[in-house]
Amino acid sequence: MGVSSLTQYPCSGTFSLNLLLLGITMAPQRPRTISYLRVSTSEQDVTKNQADILMLAHRKHLGHVQFVEETVSSRVPWRRRKIAQVLDTLHAGDTLVVSELSRLGRSMLECMEIIAIATQKGLHLHAVKGDWQLDGSMQSTIIAMAFAMTAETDARSFTGEESRWGPAWTTPRARQK
Repeated sequence: MGVSSLTQYPCSGTFSLNLLLLGITMAPQRPRTISYLRVSTSEQDVTKNQADILMLAHRKHLGHVQFVEETVSSRVPWRRRKIAQVLDTLHAGDTLVVSELSRLGRSMLECMEIIAIATQKGLHLHAVKGDWQLDGSMQSTIIAMAFAMTAETDARSFTGEESRWGPAWTTPRARQK
């Protein structure tokens, strides 16, 4: 191995040689696009969602899409679902695509938490339904604000209704009686 092979690395020759011997390169990683598809039962099919996501990825030039599928009830907290692992593996500039934002979590608050983490990490988030795009743009800021206001309003109205009528009244079945 000649010294000329080390000149492509932007750091000192000794450090570059050690990295090269370890098989580590300094080449920047390309942004990844991962689609998270969650269904609640095995009878539900993700094929249509996959096709819609691939069309969106093509239209928005998102590159190759890696699908992460999961069959799990939304009652399972999001941190115990695959979406938590997906968020852990994504880096700034990567893209997360979902069929609709509501598939991220059971409640608006849970969805907002996931969106906040994605924003903090510098991820791009796309949803097919509604053609939402959260990527630091003005549209993203407005959408995130609207979700935050809705989540706050939902939380306040739920708490108020529950304290006024009791926990049993807040369930849809109890309201029908």
